[in-house]
Amino acid sequence: DPRSGGTGPTLGLTWGTASWLEFSALAVLQRETGLRLAGSLFLLPRSSIKPLVQFGLPVFFADGARVGIHAAAGLQWDVSRHLGLSLDFGIEHHPDMPAAYDKTALVLALGAQARAF
Repeated sequence: DPRSGGTGPTLGLTWGTASWLEFSALAVLQRETGLRLAGSLFLLPRSSIKPLVQFGLPVFFADGARVGIHAAAGLQWDVSRHLGLSLDFGIEHHPDMPAAYDKTALVLALGAQARAF
């Protein structure tokens, strides 16, 4: 949460275009709503535990739409073909955020991904 530094859920869809590349569109469900568009690169795509790097464009709606940049690194564990778990740590920066909000934040993300295919 860019105002209080709190935590909150995100919900969205991902699309794997290749075994090493995935795109995501997520809704940020916190006090300050937003969305994040991101791409993840998997460094060991055929392994069940995959190091990853992620780059994205987060948007918070705080006195208007505030676009930022996001970069993270982490791991994804493919528990099965239909379930993935992830942990990543990143940084996010919104250069034009109003004074009452944090412009830069460290982001720890825990994720679960259900897969239909």
